[in-house]
Amino acid sequence: MPVSGQAGERGIVIPSQGQLTLLREQARADGKLHDLREQLAALFAVGERFGIVQAELVRLAVSRLEVERDIGGQLKAEVHPGRPRKMSPAVTISDASQLPAGLTRQQAMRFRELARVPESLFQDYLRAVAAEGRLPTSSGARRFAARGEPAGAAKAAARPKLNLAPEVVSALARMMVPDVLVGQALVPARRIVSSEQRRALDELAGEVMVLDCPYPQAWFEAVHDLHVQRVVTRAVLVLPLEVHSRWYTTVVERWLPCWVPPRSDIGGQPLVVVEMGARERGGAAIGS
Repeated sequence: MPVSGQAGERGIVIPSQGQLTLLREQARADGKLHDLREQLAALFAVGERFGIVQAELVRLAVSRLEVERDIGGQLKAEVHPGRPRKMSPAVTISDASQLPAGLTRQQAMRFRELARVPESLFQDYLRAVAAEGRLPTSSGARRFAARGEPAGAAKAAARPKLNLAPEVVSALARMMVPDVLVGQALVPARRIVSSEQRRALDELAGEVMVLDCPYPQAWFEAVHDLHVQRVVTRAVLVLPLEVHSRWYTTVVERWLPCWVPPRSDIGGQPLVVVEMGARERGGAAIGS
């Protein structure tokens, strides 16, 4: 990365904000955004290892996210899905050769998801982490997006409330007494949280049951991330069954237990119960 910014205490050269902007514009023009993203990631890793000041790390992290959003936006516009494989979502690229050199399908999916975060909400996220003294991350931005939309954003994409059959509710109640229940108080729980709360995802810890999930992709990713980090030890999510969605592909690829309840729908659409960290086949009591 040809830069002439000021050197840090250990001789690490960090581009100025103006240089980062020019590098991003040049990479867009030359079709080399992925190369720039890899350079920024490497520079960030070196800077973090050698302890450069937080403000410099933040600039690098923000620049990398902006480049990833650029890549995701280009993929949405330029890369068209091939013939999907069995049980793969229509938006999954079936032929890796369709992607820019060096870009994996997993990266492409993450970058497209990041590009879908509205700009105003993305800026809200950057301000929030700056106020808390944290470094911005791609997964953090996606989780933040699941907590609410910016003022004036369209609400048409939100899902209506789940319509659960009584036998499904009783089966869910037998599966666990959650530490946190997201949704209506249909089953006993130690604490109940509304999914409409701005920071609802921050309330999730321990054993969690999600019965109200207006944005399935964002909520699934957020809960899954918290489970990987062991903040959430066990989770049960009731979601609309969308076999062409990216979250469903994750369920299949990672062999997460999932069950289709009988006679439960959301406007006629089947539901699926997904388990994370299940100690036993608890969902077997719910459906097939």
